[in-house]
Amino acid sequence: IHQLTPAPFILFSIEKPFLFPVSMAIYGLSLYAYATSYFVLPLFLLLSILVLLKYKKIHLRHVFIWAIIFATFTVPIALYVIINQFDLQPIQTGWITIPRTLGATRFETVSTLSSFETFLRSAGTNARQLIELLIFQDDSLIQNGVPGFGFAYLFSLPFMLAGVWILVKDLLSRRTFDPRMLMLTWLAAALMLGLTFEANINRMNILFLPLIYLVAVAIEFLQKRSRILTIAGLLMFLVGFTYFSRSYFEDYPRLSSTAFNESLHEAIGTAVQKTEGIV
Repeated sequence: IHQLTPAPFILFSIEKPFLFPVSMAIYGLSLYAYATSYFVLPLFLLLSILVLLKYKKIHLRHVFIWAIIFATFTVPIALYVIINQFDLQPIQTGWITIPRTLGATRFETVSTLSSFETFLRSAGTNARQLIELLIFQDDSLIQNGVPGFGFAYLFSLPFMLAGVWILVKDLLSRRTFDPRMLMLTWLAAALMLGLTFEANINRMNILFLPLIYLVAVAIEFLQKRSRILTIAGLLMFLVGFTYFSRSYFEDYPRLSSTAFNESLHEAIGTAVQKTEGIV
């Protein structure tokens, strides 16, 4: 959500520049949504702005103004990270409070960006885990997916790879700006995010939309060249969806019940019945 909500404003602002500050403001607010956004959103903005500057869709003087707007909205969360990273005193004023947590913050326990040395030491392992996640589409966490299907069906990897090749080849042949270039900056930022922590499905959810888009690119390519291959590809996804739906509604509730604490209310009810006083 924190990526999807402001993304259209960037495209609209190419024709209507007054929307770009709105996009920067929403992106700034989006940093408060999820710890991984501290890294991926600024990186996506940087890559996208570089593309827009290259094709002269925006002016450099405007970028400085937009950067100030983005920074203004990110000051509180930036101070929160700094305070907790360097064990500084919390900020308490009449209108805002920026705390120092009692324990490690989420970005410290998940990300390796707390120090450059930690990042370099872990980047190789994280990259391998990201590649394995993309190939096998499974992180062994039952709460993150239905076993045997992956996040986009296990047979989708060739479609994704073909989609990247088709999209990059087409964009390299163009001399003018194409909005699809921003989808590649999104993909690049998401992949680079995977180098900063041990990737799993829920942490890498920002990657899914670009991957689904690449599958669509590959299917569109087939549609223009072979009706038989197009039908075969669509049938694969239809069959996959059919079996996924059956497994999701019949088997998955039983398999995932422990992870989602299905019997918690029963345990609480039993404790209330057998305990005098407040549980």
